[in-house]
Amino acid sequence: MTKGPSCLRNLIEALEVAKLEKEAAKLKAMNSDLEQMVAKLEEAVKLEETTSELKAMKSEENVAKLESKLQVKEEKMVEDGEKCAAAPAP
Repeated sequence: MTKGPSCLRNLIEALEVAKLEKEAAKLKAMNSDLEQMVAKLEEAVKLEETTSELKAMKSEENVAKLESKLQVKEEKMVEDGEKCAAAPAP
């Protein structure tokens, strides 16, 4: 009779261990999925930051081009003004 309850206790403990192991496996899988999601989100954030940096660089490049065009136009206006001033009056 003493063997019966001990055997039953061992069986119950084995079932509890199996349940816990199964739950641990589920949690590990969930953790792995979450780690993958975090990695994808981090990548998306890096891409967004890179995109923002590229847009800023492009914007700076456009501003530089516009400033260059403006400077050329200003120089031409000064040159035209000098030509008008140097031209003999009719």
